[in-house]
Amino acid sequence: MLRFHATALFTFLFVLGVPVRQKSFKKDVLPSDTVQAQMWVDSVFNTMTDDERLGQLFMIRANRKPIDPSFKKQAEDLINNYHVGGICFFKGHPSEQLRLTNHYQSLSKIP
Repeated sequence: MLRFHATALFTFLFVLGVPVRQKSFKKDVLPSDTVQAQMWVDSVFNTMTDDERLGQLFMIRANRKPIDPSFKKQAEDLINNYHVGGICFFKGHPSEQLRLTNHYQSLSKIP
């Protein structure tokens, strides 16, 4: 009897979830801005070297407060030589993070 109830409950939940699942996959057409963005991403990606593509997979940690000049130099070297994909801030003031982000972004060839 318990097995029957479990099977009935599973069937009910499965049938209940099917229409929602189909609805969420129904829209396959991308808006034009998304298509244009994808084309831009593809064009940038296709111009990158293998080393640049690999570097984009890595992020460096930036949480020193105040920023140590030696760390800033190390971060600049990593951006220039290894093409790191991002910097992750764990503490600090947003205005300082914005300033550093803009500075590091200006060093990077890859947006």
